[in-house]
Parts: sequence; structure tokens; C-alpha cells
Amino acid sequence: MQTSSTPVRPLREAYHSTAEFSGYVRHCGPTAVTNLLLSLLPDPPPAKELFRRVAELGRRKLVYVNRELPLGLGGTSDALTGAYLRAALHQCGLKTVQIGLRRPLTERFARTALGRGSLLYIQLRRHKTYGSHHILCYGQEPDGRLRLADGWAAAPVRLRVKDLGLAFCLELRFPPSGEA
Repeated sequence: MQTSSTPVRPLREAYHSTAEFSGYVRHCGPTAVTNLLLSLLPDPPPAKELFRRVAELGRRKLVYVNRELPLGLGGTSDALTGAYLRAALHQCGLKTVQIGLRRPLTERFARTALGRGSLLYIQLRRHKTYGSHHILCYGQEPDGRLRLADGWAAAPVRLRVKDLGLAFCLELRFPPSGEA
């Protein structure tokens, strides 16, 4: 994967969808990680190439299974997502991004984390529309809705925390300006 030696800060927002990456199933995790890396890398490779590398990394680390398994299993392991994010960021030279512990997503935590400039990697459980699904949150609108890369739409989706139902998240924190 491409590396970066510049200080990490989100440079743009990426909204690629799972539909762009054929030949994969239950691949919302690699799609969310790809959107994250496309947001952070100063000169990212094409989305399809980066996705292929991210999915392969997930398979090698036994975090992502490109299969539909019984009982709705397959895809990206919720419990191992932090390790997956860390490995992908490190492979791209983005070693200063701090990954918080997995925790329940609440309105208060989202407001606090996003207010300090963090991004949120969100894991939905049994959502009425998405089912079990991984998405990336870039920020919060003035009306309180989250600005999400949901991996289905190639544009921002805006939803309130309460509309996400049972959800967990990992905070992606960036070093203060001037620290690399």
C-alpha cells in the first residue's frame, strides 16, 4: 500500500459503495476502511485498487471473510475491527492515527468525539435497513444528524444517532497539528 509521511488529518470525504467492488460479499468493512484511507492519504491510489488491497489484508489477518456463512456470519469481525484498522493505517504509513476502544455509540459520545475532530467507524447491529453493517462517520450537521459514508450510497447519508439503533463505534483520533 502507498505510504504517507505527512501529518494525518482528513483531507477529503470519500463515499464509495459496495456496488463498485464486484466479486465480494459482505464487504461493508473493507469498503468503510477504503473510504477512510481515501480520506486520509494525500495521493491515494484508485478506489478499486485500494479496496482490493484492503480486502486482501482483512483476509490475511482473518478479520474479513468473503463468504456468506450460516447464521448470518461472514464479512468483517466486529471484535477485530480495531486491529484491522490499525493494520491498514500502518500499511499506508498513517501510524499516528489513534484508534479508541470499541464502545456503544451514544449521542453524547458522538458529539464529543466529532467535536474534537475525530472520525467514527460505526458497527450497526440488526438495523431495520442495513442489518449488521459497517459505516464511517465524518461529522455532525448543525441539526445533529451524522454525516455518514454508508457504503451503499455514493454520497453522504445523514441520520441521527437514535436512528442507528444498536450500534458500536471506534473513535479515530488525529494528532494535534504540528505532530506527526
